[in-house]
Amino acid sequence: MVDEDKRSKPTRSLSGGFSLDDVVLKPLQNGDYIDIKTSCGELASLIPDLEDMISKGRNTGLLAFYHDVCIGSIIGTLDVESTVAANDSPIPLPHVRIFFLEVNRIYRDHGVGTLLLEEFIERMKQKDIAFIFVSVYTTHVSGWTFFEKFGFQKEKVLRNQVIMKLSIWSDFGVVSINDIDE
Repeated sequence: MVDEDKRSKPTRSLSGGFSLDDVVLKPLQNGDYIDIKTSCGELASLIPDLEDMISKGRNTGLLAFYHDVCIGSIIGTLDVESTVAANDSPIPLPHVRIFFLEVNRIYRDHGVGTLLLEEFIERMKQKDIAFIFVSVYTTHVSGWTFFEKFGFQKEKVLRNQVIMKLSIWSDFGVVSINDIDE
């Protein structure tokens, strides 16, 4: 199987003959629910309307395949209509909210999640997405420390979840609308 999206990366042979070089990333498509449910059932089973969410056009994501078997996925919801007012003119602030990142238990701790998230971030940069948000349960410390490694910062704690944000927009040094002098 040839994939033009596969990025060059150092060879890393792992236990059981698994090599990260053999992992192929594919963009999320409407018919991918069965692959996700089969390979990433732990989290998928907690989202009752996941199949409907995937079939809606506002989602973006990647699936990781190893020898034609789905071993992980990352899915986010696109919001390209959000704006912030500046001098009575709306400025678009397109963002993505990651609602799903899971790697099959057999392939965890081998770099698959890192590969998925790095490529996802790169693709969002190419789409001129301003921010990526993710919510992680406060008790899932390894989850939010994983996202911190990629530059996500804790925005707030809401109920029992840590809301994290990664600013990826080319903003030429403007961090906040309040930084703009009138």
